[in-house]
Amino acid sequence: MTVYRGAVRIAKGVEPTLFQRAVGYTYEDEMATVFVPPEMRAIILWLAPRRPRGWKASMLATLRASADMSAEERQEAIAEFQRQYGDGR
Repeated sequence: MTVYRGAVRIAKGVEPTLFQRAVGYTYEDEMATVFVPPEMRAIILWLAPRRPRGWKASMLATLRASADMSAEERQEAIAEFQRQYGDGR
């Protein structure tokens, strides 16, 4: 097997897992059904190559409206996002 074929095989295995992490998933535990919420980094990694223009503005808006962070955490997340990806335009 060539290195290229090996890399393609690995990518085919990673892609569905990354998508699951981007949208969230559930699994059965011994006691209950567990929901794993979407992860911001996985969303970014999934959308960046697929929608390079449109996703940045909506992701920035989502960060700004995020209710599960304190105001300080939200500002830090927005600043980090802007450092890495620009202002969403």
